[in-house]
Amino acid sequence: MKTHRIFFIISTIVAMIINGCFFSCINEHFFGYDGVNANFDFSDVVEKFTTIVIFAPIIETILSQYLLYKLLRLTKIKSFYFYLIAMSVVFSLFHTYNWLYMLMTFVSALILNNFYLKTTNRYGNAEAALFTIFIHAAYNAFGFFFVD
Repeated sequence: MKTHRIFFIISTIVAMIINGCFFSCINEHFFGYDGVNANFDFSDVVEKFTTIVIFAPIIETILSQYLLYKLLRLTKIKSFYFYLIAMSVVFSLFHTYNWLYMLMTFVSALILNNFYLKTTNRYGNAEAALFTIFIHAAYNAFGFFFVD
C-alpha cells in the first residue's frame, strides 16, 4: 500500500517536471517569453524561495484544490473529469503570465489534480491536500534550483 503511494507521488512529480521541461523547450525555441520571475520583484533569494516553494503551493492547493473540491462536491455533478477540468482551469488562472505558461500550468494541473482526486477518494481530502502541497513544493523547488 505505501509502495503504491510513494510510486504515485514520485511519478506525479516526474510527469510534472517532464511537462515543465517540454514547455520550457518550446518557449526557448519558438517564443522567448520572459521567465515567470520577471513578473516579481523579490528582495532576496530567501524571500523568493519562501514564496515559490513554500507559500505558493500551500495557498494554491487550499484555493484551487481543497476548497474548490469541497464546493464542487456540493453540486449535483459528481464527474471525476468535470472536477479534474474545473480544478485545473482554476489552478491555471493563478498563472496568467503568458498564454504558453498558462497552457503548461493547465497540463501540470491535470497531472496534479489527477493525483489529488484519486488520493482524496482513497485517503480523504485533508491527506490529499497535504500530499499535493508536497508535490507542488517539490516541483517548484526543482524549477527554483534547476530552471531559473
